[in-house]
Amino acid sequence: MRFLAVLLFWLPLRVCQAKRILQNEIFIVPILWHGPNNQITEIKEALSLSFLLPGSVAVIPNLQEHKFSDGGVHRMFSKELFDNKILRSSNLSYILLDDLRKTWDGVLDVILFLRDEDFPRVSSLVGDMGLKAPDQERWIRSPISVTRGCRQDQVQRLRKMLQPYRYVGMLCYDDFALQTHKLAGTLLSNCDGDLCCQSYKESSVLVRKSPQVCELAQDYIQRTIGSDRPFIAGHIRPMPDDCVKFWQSSGELDPIQMSDVCRNNYMYDRFVHNFQALQEKYRTKAVFIMTHPTIRPRVAQMLKAGGIDPLFIDIADLNASIGAAKRPLRTPLSFSLLAVVEEAVSAAATAFLGTAESSMTGMIVQERIARGLDPSTSYFFSLHPSCTVLPCAVPEYYLRRDKRLSSRGTSDKKLPLLSRLPQD
Repeated sequence: MRFLAVLLFWLPLRVCQAKRILQNEIFIVPILWHGPNNQITEIKEALSLSFLLPGSVAVIPNLQEHKFSDGGVHRMFSKELFDNKILRSSNLSYILLDDLRKTWDGVLDVILFLRDEDFPRVSSLVGDMGLKAPDQERWIRSPISVTRGCRQDQVQRLRKMLQPYRYVGMLCYDDFALQTHKLAGTLLSNCDGDLCCQSYKESSVLVRKSPQVCELAQDYIQRTIGSDRPFIAGHIRPMPDDCVKFWQSSGELDPIQMSDVCRNNYMYDRFVHNFQALQEKYRTKAVFIMTHPTIRPRVAQMLKAGGIDPLFIDIADLNASIGAAKRPLRTPLSFSLLAVVEEAVSAAATAFLGTAESSMTGMIVQERIARGLDPSTSYFFSLHPSCTVLPCAVPEYYLRRDKRLSSRGTSDKKLPLLSRLPQD
């Protein structure tokens, strides 16, 4: 059953298309921070901020490869990774950074930071994008953020703060609204008067995988699984990176050491049982697995011991799909690109089971919901006692979270569409 009620894909947004940019508009440039999926979250947050600021234009930069997997050497071209047709048809006001640079020297007027902590390596982060940061006296704090709130009066204050500037570097990751990177982001949240939460809900669903990426995913599915065969997809991501390294160890892993190193050590003893339960629920043996290449041997061994023959996609598979594609990608072959295609495979699965702590799982869950798939077909590994065998479905996370927030006095008041809010 298609899940359409949550999403309003074709909202008549209040801003003009990128091709009708005016001379006095403000450009919101997301400063890329962390890995590719975090960077995409930052782009979604920039689009959401632009949604709140009429007369502004969100800038979509190319992605940077993951430094942990690839060294972050090459660019990944956003033009061929995202579905530009959906972005254009939404009337969303955006422009690709590559196009903007044809008429702009790359010098930012101001840095807008959405955290209350010390500024990170601003000049270095901006320089990695081929841009130049302003002097430090033009590094300012945002009056809106996940910690400060996002009411109409705060948005108005931000508009006034940004009036003197044209090129605004937005430094933000998971600071715009509550847990934008996690699972469904704000797509299943009760925003309860938070404009940033609502704007992310309405605009982030417009960022989806491109037809070129989906073609590569479908080629793999057809060759390896079968185009009409139901399958389970999973993302197993020990957290943090040191936990990935710990899983690389030979032999049995010491549970005490694992609890010291890993934030989600509970997953180790549950993931096989969770996949077995999903196989039974969806009546399929096919299981596609995403995990870091260095721990595939351990993951595969554990799944096979549980009677599951996991499927993986590797660089050779991706290279074959690229060679057979109607429009080959210009983005260089890398583990980061492989992960993008893995996500597209997982987004097409009958059911998906992921790691709640990972932005990659969040990217897949949000892509599935944006495509209209029922959120209850997406699951996550959880320590909750009711999810030991059959894993928790994503909506359960938000029901429990809303219950916790409600117990603290949070109202159940619903927020009207942002397109109906006053402009001034």
